[in-house]
Parts: sequence; structure tokens; C-alpha cells
Amino acid sequence: VVSTQSTGQSKKTERPIQDYIVRCLGNTINDIIDAKEMVEISPSDFFGYFDLVFTINSNLYPQVQVLLLEMLDTIKCMAFADEPTKKLRSYFPSLLIRLQPAKSLQRDSILSYMGECLRYDVHCWVLWLQLLNKNLVSSVALLEYLHEQWDTLHRSLNRAALKQTLEFIVRTQTPGQGKRAKENLRRAVELASDMLHALGSPLKAAAKLSFLIITIAIIGFVLFDVKQNGSFTSSQTGQVVNGVIEHKAVRTALDKAQVYCKVAQGYGMQYAPLLMEYLFTIYNSVLSTLTLAGALLQENFNYCVDNRELIAQQMKDGASDAARRSYTYLSSLTTPENVKWTEEQVVLLRTKASELATLAREHLGVALDLLIHYTNLAKEQFVAHFVEEPVTVDRVKGWCNVAYYWGVETGTFYFEKVQNMTSK
Repeated sequence: VVSTQSTGQSKKTERPIQDYIVRCLGNTINDIIDAKEMVEISPSDFFGYFDLVFTINSNLYPQVQVLLLEMLDTIKCMAFADEPTKKLRSYFPSLLIRLQPAKSLQRDSILSYMGECLRYDVHCWVLWLQLLNKNLVSSVALLEYLHEQWDTLHRSLNRAALKQTLEFIVRTQTPGQGKRAKENLRRAVELASDMLHALGSPLKAAAKLSFLIITIAIIGFVLFDVKQNGSFTSSQTGQVVNGVIEHKAVRTALDKAQVYCKVAQGYGMQYAPLLMEYLFTIYNSVLSTLTLAGALLQENFNYCVDNRELIAQQMKDGASDAARRSYTYLSSLTTPENVKWTEEQVVLLRTKASELATLAREHLGVALDLLIHYTNLAKEQFVAHFVEEPVTVDRVKGWCNVAYYWGVETGTFYFEKVQNMTSK
């Protein structure tokens, strides 16, 4: 009876004790936040709290466990705040191990924390590669998380470490034993290949941007040239195109292409008339669409050129209004001293920008002169070697020999130079 009474009494007092402990913990956290103090939480303390929150068969009451879960992000911020570039590597392996048996809510929390570890501590990528084979299921889950959050995550991750990890998964993984292991490995390689393709190369992105800028500049120049001269035929661009078309070699190639097209058209009309009519319909539709698009583009470009002063004034007024509104809003968020300091910094930046712009204009003229000089030189070389003289097999062989011997001499020179430097 005494034992039964003591057990009942302990159950009655256990809930108030847990509530009291949670309230004390919450008050302590709030005091730390209000005082803006830095509290160091070790990985063992953090994972002790973490496991207590997500343990299903714990002795905590459900309401107490919910309250602890609400404070988990605050505890995580305290644990991760102390030197994240060096300390997060202590959390990553334990998170990766806990990921495989985790349920939905715990799984989302772990993946979010692991993404933060990879974002701030580059050494976590090395640990991931070391633990990849032993934790393949968890690694696949992490890869799926990175793949799903790619648009928001990949710019904040270390590009070199991310690329190295993905290449390691794609190139060096070998199939494991068992059907499930092979399926996980296949999924990992598939996700890594997809993200590696999306990551691309910085040079490729720069080339695409350069190509886009050059294309827009060429289209703008052609449209402006057509507007100035009234038609494409009388424009400078049209004259250049006509000169190229009237060249002997180009004219010969076009005549041969026209003959082959007529022969193909004759065979098509003889053996597949329905297909040819269908192709002609598509051709006429595409041609009319392109013609209409070109006319609309020319019309809008002409409007922008004719009303450029009005458009520039409207853009200037809009920018001034937006700047004034932003300045008023930002001024209301801070003190007058900070506003004055910001104004002084802006004035200094404008002065520095003006000086740099003047310097750039001075060097721009020299750069344009050099560009024109080398363009004319390249044009003369092209005309001399490709237009005035026919391109023969012997000339191509000669060029290849010159390039080969130049490459051998240059490579030998630098090889000997590096060899001498290393031998010292």
C-alpha cells in the first residue's frame, strides 16, 4: 500500500516538476537573449537536448515535449553561434548519423541544420565524403534536400567544395552489395549528376552573358542603322551583307545550294507531295511570324529612339522618387547622427566614382584606338590570307606546322623553366 501510495504521489508531482523545469529553462533563455550574452553550448549538451525532444518513449509529458520543441531553434542558434566556421564540423557527423532513422519533423530539422553546417564550415564537406559510404541512406536524403532547395541554397554554398563533392559521388562510387544499396547509389549518382549539370562552369556562365550582351548590341546597332537610312538595303549593314553575298565564293556556294534545293523540291513534289505542302505551310507560317516580330521590334525601337529624352526623364523622375521614399523610410529607422554619417559616406563615394569615371573615360579613348587598330590589322590579315589568295591544302598544312612547332618550342621553354625552379 505504501509503495502504491508513493508511486501515485510521484506521478502527481512529476508533471508540476517538469513544468517548473521548462519554465525555468525558458526564463533563462529569455534572460540570455535580453542581455545579448554569448553562451557556449557543447555538441554533447545540444544533442542531449535534441534527443530528449524527439525521443518517442521518453518520460516527458506531450505538452512539455512540445514546449521543448518550440525552444529547439533558440538552443540551436546558441550552439551554432560560437565560431560557426570552425565549430559546426563537430555537429555534422552526429547529424548525419541521426538522419537515417529520423521521422518527418526530426528529419526536416536535421536537414536544415546540416545545410547550415555545409554553408558556414567548409570542413563539413570533407567529413561528408569520409562518412559517405557508411551513411549512404542519410547521404541520399541530404542530396535530395540540396536538390529540392537548389535555387535558394547553391549560391550560399562553397562552390568549389560543392563541385568537388558532387564529382566525387559521380566518378568514384562503386556499386555496393545488395539491391537496396545499389538503388541508393544509383539515386545518389543521379542527384549529383543533375546538380553538377545545373552548377555548370563560371566560364560558361560568363560566355553566355557575353554572348547575350553582344547579341543585344548588334541588334540595337542594326535597328538604329536601318532607322537612320530608311531601309535595310540602303543601310551600312545592308551594304556589308550585300558585299558578302556578291563575293565570288559566296555567290558560287549560294548558286549550288539553290540548285540542290530545287532538285530536292522536285523529288519531294514527285514522291511526297503531301509532306512538301505541309513543310511549305510551316515555312510560310514561320516566315510571316518572324517578319511580324521584326516589324514590331523595329517599331518599338524607333519609338524609343524618337522619345529617348522623354523616356530618360521619366526614368530619372522615377528613380528620384524611389530614392526619396527610401531615404525617408531609412531615416525613420535610425538616429540623425547615423543619417549624417551615411550622407557623408555617400558624398565620398560619389566623389570617388566621379574620379574613377574620369579616369575610365581617359583610358577609354586609348582602348578604342587600340581596338580599331587591331581590328583593321586583323581585317587586312584575313583579306590577305583568305580572300586574295585561295585556301589550299598545302597552306593549311603550313599553318598547322607553324602552330605545332610554336607549341613545341613554347612548351619546352616553360617545362625547362619549371624544372629549373623545382631543382633549386
